[in-house]
Parts: sequence; structure tokens; C-alpha cells
Amino acid sequence: MLFRSNRGGARALLRDFHGAVADYSAALRINVDDIDALLGRAGAYEELGDLPRARADYARLTQLLPASRDIRERLERTRPNGP
Repeated sequence: MLFRSNRGGARALLRDFHGAVADYSAALRINVDDIDALLGRAGAYEELGDLPRARADYARLTQLLPASRDIRERLERTRPNGP
């Protein structure tokens, strides 16, 4: 759902990371493979310090985008005890 994903991005820019997570999660209920929503939610989780949830979203993204070095680096960054 593009509207929710876009609103999530706007909320993240305003540093309303809880609201961003809510909007991205709503978009993912419509399309579980929404790459933009997964990436946005993972970033919002990181900002909130919820690294296990961020890591779960990045792990899903590595399945959807296996060639993405950026996603693999983000996954590594959220590894327990850091990279």
C-alpha cells in the first residue's frame, strides 16, 4: 500500500519512528514483500534501538534482494555485538 509506505517515510523524516513503524507495518499487511516498507521499517527499528526487529527485516530483504551488498551490510551492522 503505497500511501502507508509514503506516510511512513514522512514520519521517519520527522523522527516519529513509532509512527513510521506503524505505517510501514500496515503496508506490509497488504504486501509482505514490499521492499520499500521493509527497508523503511528496518531503518525505523534501528533508530528506535530495536536491533532484533531491524535485523529480521534486513534478513527478509536479503532473501528478496540477494545481490544487494547494502542490505547485507545493514544486516551485519545489526548483528548482536555489532559488526
